[in-house]
Amino acid sequence: MPLTSVGVVLHLAIVGVALLFFYRFLKTATHIMSMYKFSISYLILYLCCLEIAPILILLRLLS
Repeated sequence: MPLTSVGVVLHLAIVGVALLFFYRFLKTATHIMSMYKFSISYLILYLCCLEIAPILILLRLLS
């Protein structure tokens, strides 16, 4: 394989791995959501309090 095409192959491999990871993540998430029935308000509360708020606080402190 010529050295000029190594970069293209590397980028394609990275994109392929990212697509496979994203597919597997979505498949697992739909499986978990279908097995465990919980309120959508709980999910929104979880995302706001434990995921989004700490990131916003860190961004506010660092800037």
